Amino acid sequence: MLTKMKTDQLQPCLEQPLTKTQAAKWLQVSERTIDRLRAEGRLKCFKHKGMVRFKPEWVNDLLTRSAK
Repeated sequence: MLTKMKTDQLQPCLEQPLTKTQAAKWLQVSERTIDRLRAEGRLKCFKHKGMVRFKPEWVNDLLTRSAK
């Protein structure tokens, strides 16, 4: 089950896009799982200068959907 980390631990990142590593830490999963979630279309992402990024609200949406 995916659980959300405490918001105060993520405060610096909430205003800017997350890296794959940051998203994996937030979701408490491996980076490979992040790749699978992207491939399945369950986690939105975008590329910036060739690097995959995730908006914090998209990661949070995944948590909300998985908690139902």
